[in-house]
Amino acid sequence: MKKLITFLIALCPILSFSQINFEPGYIIRNNNIRTECLIRNIAWKDNPTTIEYKITENEAPQILGIAEITEFSVSNAYKFKRFTVQIDRSSNNMKDITSSRDPKFKTETLLLKAIVEGSVNLYAYEDSNLVRYFVSTDNPNEVTQLVYKEFFNDKENAIAKNNYYRQQLSIILKSDNLTDQDFKNVEYKQGSLVKLFEKYYGSKENSLSNLSQNQVKGSFNFKIIAGASFVSAKMEHLQLLNTLTEFDSKTVANFGVEVEYILPFNKNKWSLFFNPTYQGKYESSYEKEILYTGGLIHKSTIEYSSIDLNIGARHYMFLNQKSKIFLGTGFTMAFPLNSSATFRSETLEITKAHNLFAGGGFAYNRFSAEIRCNFKRSIISGNWGSNYNSVGILAGYKFL
Repeated sequence: MKKLITFLIALCPILSFSQINFEPGYIIRNNNIRTECLIRNIAWKDNPTTIEYKITENEAPQILGIAEITEFSVSNAYKFKRFTVQIDRSSNNMKDITSSRDPKFKTETLLLKAIVEGSVNLYAYEDSNLVRYFVSTDNPNEVTQLVYKEFFNDKENAIAKNNYYRQQLSIILKSDNLTDQDFKNVEYKQGSLVKLFEKYYGSKENSLSNLSQNQVKGSFNFKIIAGASFVSAKMEHLQLLNTLTEFDSKTVANFGVEVEYILPFNKNKWSLFFNPTYQGKYESSYEKEILYTGGLIHKSTIEYSSIDLNIGARHYMFLNQKSKIFLGTGFTMAFPLNSSATFRSETLEITKAHNLFAGGGFAYNRFSAEIRCNFKRSIISGNWGSNYNSVGILAGYKFL
């Protein structure tokens, strides 16, 4: 197992490097000269501060920083423009939230992502958990942040929201196509804001450029999973001598389902998944002659099956449109089913457990195959140390 994990870790940077994609785009520098080139398109989650580009396919990539770029675009989907803005970075995390409803602006130079372009432009800025939206109107070189801020209301002892962005939009987007209710209902989310802008343009649809339509979006996969696990187990009392019990390795069947969410950035190379699985029954016995008891044979047994709730993340490396390699890791909560263990004449208590796992595999169209290593799982309570390990071979079929 250790060799497999070492191999997977070593493989990751090699395969990731092979996935660098340079796609057609352009860069406008400070001299306002537009350069057609190839740009590394990583479907940015966080707004970039640097980009990689090259003029021709065969030359080495170069790096440009935000100070040298006024605008760049790639694949008619991602367009970023440099602005000096007033931005509020107030946190919505409970431990950092303040009691002030007013934003605290500071001046920064940022590359903002174009979401909607027309007579009124919508831009987005994202940095980890921070998301801010900006608009520009008459002067396309100036933007204003749409204000949304969560704060602690001392009088009500609760979290409140400053939704000033709705009033800002009602002033900017004056149109017979929009009602007061439209502005009351709009959320501080990209999808909701885009719908409002589309309704604002209405019959002027041709003057609307909705870049978000071409940008990478999240999606769900639903799979059936089945396979076999190669299991080994041992146990030992933490205080008594001569109690080490090593059971035989066995093969057990397992099956389950999986819900996977493909994240909407980095060209859909990352995903989160939830995989409830039934692990078939592992049964083994162990006999040992105990000399100091006059040569009596003492027998230990184990029967173990479980429902495993696996939560994890994957990184995909695309070979072509239909084929991809992936690496994954995650956490398992295991709940025993009809399980028991004995040591000599003592009945031991099987308990719920948890463990980490890691693995990798190959996917082609709707089918996938994976090797998954489940690390040490302690399944016996009390003064017993136990080690339940398994390496599984899983086959999957994506039905949605």
